[in-house]
Amino acid sequence: MLLRNTFWAGAGVGFAALLAVLVIAPGPFEAISMLDRDQRGEAAADLGNTIFSDGEGDVRFVEKLADLNRSFGDAKMQERAIDTLLDEDPDSELALRRAAEYLSHTQDIDAYIEILTRLADVTSKPKDVELLARTLRLWGEFDAEEEILASFVDVPLSPELSLRQAEILARADRGEDAYRVLSRTVVKNGPEKWATQSLLFDTMLDLGRTQEATRDAETWVRAGLSEERQADLATRLANQGLTEEAMALAGADRASGKLPQALAWSLGNQGHVDLAREAVHAWIDRVPEDKAIDGLRLYGRIAVSLNSMRPLYGDLYTLLSSDRPDDRRTGTDLASVVYGLQGFAAIAGIRHLLDAETVAKRPLFAASLAKADGRANAIRQYLQAVDIDHLTKDEAIEWRSLAEVSLTPSEIATILRQSFARNALPPPLVPVLRQAAEQAGFVDPIFDPRLRDERSRRS
Repeated sequence: MLLRNTFWAGAGVGFAALLAVLVIAPGPFEAISMLDRDQRGEAAADLGNTIFSDGEGDVRFVEKLADLNRSFGDAKMQERAIDTLLDEDPDSELALRRAAEYLSHTQDIDAYIEILTRLADVTSKPKDVELLARTLRLWGEFDAEEEILASFVDVPLSPELSLRQAEILARADRGEDAYRVLSRTVVKNGPEKWATQSLLFDTMLDLGRTQEATRDAETWVRAGLSEERQADLATRLANQGLTEEAMALAGADRASGKLPQALAWSLGNQGHVDLAREAVHAWIDRVPEDKAIDGLRLYGRIAVSLNSMRPLYGDLYTLLSSDRPDDRRTGTDLASVVYGLQGFAAIAGIRHLLDAETVAKRPLFAASLAKADGRANAIRQYLQAVDIDHLTKDEAIEWRSLAEVSLTPSEIATILRQSFARNALPPPLVPVLRQAAEQAGFVDPIFDPRLRDERSRRS
């Protein structure tokens, strides 16, 4: 009885020990993982390859073995492991990525492209589609690249590839798809920004989304689109007969608030003086009255330079014939611009429309007209009323030419000394002042201590 009990006790201990060995003994995956953890990667790869060659190991084991062989082992064994994984699950993202990484270091480009294609089909991830498209383009497979980009319309790609994708779709008469791609593409800077905006604009026009195209373009203008590109978009609208939209875009408010010279000249040079006029007039409507003359000068220079006088004269007749004082003031300013550019003959036909009271408020122009009429006393009166401080260079030269034949040196010196003392005398009139002072027997203003002290106080 004692021996029997002893036997069964010993048998129980042996069974427990055997069970412990079975539980504790590592399987293939655990064995190579422990070796790798202990920084014995080569040993782990060797053991794993031996186990794998014997046909053992589950999916986890084969995945680990593929990674070990990539770093420490045999490329052929790595390839066998990856093939096994793909045989097990052809759509495994992890296996396809391992295959793509392996093939990227080989010369088997066809196999590499095949795996990239399968990976893109499985994941539809932007990075996978982009890698496939760029690889196809790198190896000259342009038709395949275009087919791939046209197939993944719902995948948001980088700005560069989105632009190319949209170009491909547009050429294939898939305007709605091109619109979808471009609408979601955000380009902050770089050459793709304008190219994307330009293609989106044309795509919207092709789809009949003219109002949306115009609104988007106006938004781009407010965000800093160059004046030349604004002119380009407005011209496209005009060339399609969308006059109202073209006018709206030409006159769109720019954030800078500056006189749109490049915009107006660009429109005029492309044969759209009407749009140039709209750009200038829209700007005039947004600035203080004393700034409006700058816009009128720009419009006048463009019309004269491009020999587009008919619409200019039309504006003159309309403005000068208006019952509104503001219109007549604008018309008078425009007439003064034309006179400054082409002389009295250019405005002789509308001379009768110029209101004397309105003209008198533009004394330099009034003096010029008085000269043409031969009214010497009126010339003197108007010249003395001119605001010398704010004359432009061309106006200063005009004032000098009139003053030298209509005023005495003493009168010229007296008028100009006041502006000189305020440090406001236009540069072209400084030598005129010095010469007139000398002729009148005055002290040279440059060396006059009273003027010097006055200028110092105002500095």
